[in-house]
Amino acid sequence: MGAKVSIVSGSTHGIITTGIERFGISDFIDHVEADASGKVDELRRVISHFSVDPNEMVYVDDTYEGLAAAKEVGISAIGILGGFSPRERLLEANPDRLIASLNDLLPLFGINGMGA
Repeated sequence: MGAKVSIVSGSTHGIITTGIERFGISDFIDHVEADASGKVDELRRVISHFSVDPNEMVYVDDTYEGLAAAKEVGISAIGILGGFSPRERLLEANPDRLIASLNDLLPLFGINGMGA
């Protein structure tokens, strides 16, 4: 579909790379921002890396901090339930959408999914 995908994570680059390889998704990941302590700066680096308008981006996270960072830099934010932050905390970040799981993500973009 031409979309670029970046991972922004507090995990180390090695852990992220290992996960990407283990799950066989390296062809789908275009960029990694690792060791993110506060995600605002990392998200700004992603914007710069892809030279894209933040209004054309979507950020997905299961934490209040990540969603709040996306909103701060002008990126649409989708919160995922069942992760690090409870529903009430995610809602405090004012996400554009809240979904139950990653399985609910692809249909938002008109994609049927990757099969069961």
